[in-house]
Amino acid sequence: MPLQLFTIGVYGTDEASFFDALSRHRITHFVDVRALRGLRGGEYRYANAAALQRRLEEMGIAYQHRKDLAPDAETRRLQALK
Repeated sequence: MPLQLFTIGVYGTDEASFFDALSRHRITHFVDVRALRGLRGGEYRYANAAALQRRLEEMGIAYQHRKDLAPDAETRRLQALK
C-alpha cells in the first residue's frame, strides 16, 4: 500500500471530531509541526502538547514534534491577515 500523508488542523473541530478523524483515516504517525504547541482557551485544551501526546499514545499513534517544519514568523504574520 502506498504511503499516504494527511493534514489536520484543530480549529473548527471539537475533541471528539478531531480524534475520530484520526481513527477513521487509520493514522499511525502524527507529526506536530507547530512552533508553539499550546493553545489558548479551554475549547482546544485537547490539542495542547501534553494532552495531545497522552491521547495519541492511548490510541497507539506515534507522535513526533518537528518544530523545524513550522511556518516562520513572516508566514504566520501573512496567515493572520486573512
